[in-house]
Amino acid sequence: MVDISVPLIKFAERSATSRGVRQQCTFLVSSAEHIGGLNDDSVDAVTTRSSLAYVADKNAALRECFRILKPGGRLSIAEPVFRDNALAAALMRTRLESGEKDPEKSILPFLHRWQSAQYPDTNEGIQSSPITNYSERDLLQWAQTVGFRELHLELHISVTNSYRKSWETFLDSSPHPLAPPLRTILHERFTAEERKLFETVVRPMVESSELSETDRMVYLTALKPPKGK
Repeated sequence: MVDISVPLIKFAERSATSRGVRQQCTFLVSSAEHIGGLNDDSVDAVTTRSSLAYVADKNAALRECFRILKPGGRLSIAEPVFRDNALAAALMRTRLESGEKDPEKSILPFLHRWQSAQYPDTNEGIQSSPITNYSERDLLQWAQTVGFRELHLELHISVTNSYRKSWETFLDSSPHPLAPPLRTILHERFTAEERKLFETVVRPMVESSELSETDRMVYLTALKPPKGK
């Protein structure tokens, strides 16, 4: 078990102990780009879940995965893709800066203020943020470049409308760990009058399941070639 977070590693160790499997586990505090404590060709499989998305140098992380795998070892990762969310926030910014007339102009600045608090909304910001500077095709290309073979990628896109009908739940939710919840954004970036207008427009959409949310998750598996192949 490898993670850069000491509290998370300690939590995982306590969980393993409570499940009676502590003796089967080794816990390492390390970054994904430089995995200390694991030798070359030493593990059978590497798996991540929503981890590489927050790593600045994903190419280096995949090289480390390749390094520690035994020949014939398997990579299996599941990572979210947030680029489209950031591009949507950037489009809102462009529309506002262009002065384009829009029937929803009264609410568009508020929507942009909300989304831009959770995602970068400029090309520079999108390219510099670890969570938005890659697509599923980038992950596939990087894995192939470092030497993985027999690659298989699936992009799963889910559009949901009904699981968050509670306004209070909606206020306290955020799309990823680095994003503040909507309640915090409204408190910090909106006046009392703006909060009232925002709720008047958005709350009925939430409670009627009219407001949809799109999640994009990449599943990638690959093989480290056996020696001599």
